[in-house]
Amino acid sequence: MPRPRPRTALAAVLWPRLPLSSWPWRSAGYLIATMPVALAAITVLGVPWLILAVKLATGGMPLVDATGLILVGVAVIAVVGPLVAAPLADLERRRLHLVDTRPSTRRRPRPAGHWNACGPDTAIRGPGVRSATSACWPP
Repeated sequence: MPRPRPRTALAAVLWPRLPLSSWPWRSAGYLIATMPVALAAITVLGVPWLILAVKLATGGMPLVDATGLILVGVAVIAVVGPLVAAPLADLERRRLHLVDTRPSTRRRPRPAGHWNACGPDTAIRGPGVRSATSACWPP
């Protein structure tokens, strides 16, 4: 009896037809697409630290300026981080489909009134207000 087609890249490794299948290309595509996504996330969230690194590498800077850039970096992570996290999680789910063809087990929203600790909307609108993205739904 023939073995079923693998649904994940890990299962495809043991598949005898691996060299003739699309799995090596799909895995390579996933790995190649990782770099632009990571660079974009680091660029958006790490701008103050990149500026600090350049300033320190080119001759130093006063301690007050360095401390200010560190605090700005923390603020950027605190404010922009949650806003970037949900779209990035959605993009990663789509990219993951390249190497794992099993259906996604997305979480369904709970009824209104459940507390949500995801993103700045909790601090702005208060607990009990669910974010519109499924990445923020509690398990």
